[in-house]
Formats: sequence, structure tokens, C-alpha cells
Amino acid sequence: MISATILWALSLVGFVAAALAFSGLLIPGAIWSQLAVVSAVISTLGIIAFFGTWPMFNTLAALG
Repeated sequence: MISATILWALSLVGFVAAALAFSGLLIPGAIWSQLAVVSAVISTLGIIAFFGTWPMFNTLAALG
């Protein structure tokens, strides 16, 4: 089973890379949107995989 830390680290790195690509500092072009979508999917998978670990309101707010 994959660790929560790995999922959160992957989504964090992906979102930071997407922000840097959006600003043109990392990779020029439109790759930022693909990075953001992949990071959002990884984050959502992490929330679903560890559903119930955090308070329900926090989990529902994160999914919203």
C-alpha cells in the first residue's frame, strides 16, 4: 500500500511545478495545465485512499 506521505509529496511537487510553469520560470508553454490536473488527481486519490483519517469537515472541504 502506498504511503500518504508519498502521495502528498507528489501532489505538492506537482502543484509547485505547475505554478512555476504557469509563471514561465520552470518550463515555458502550456504544460502547466497538465501538471495541475495530474497533481489534482494524485491529491484526490490520496484523500480517497485515506478517507476518515482526518475530521470529516476537513476531508469534505478538501474534496470540494
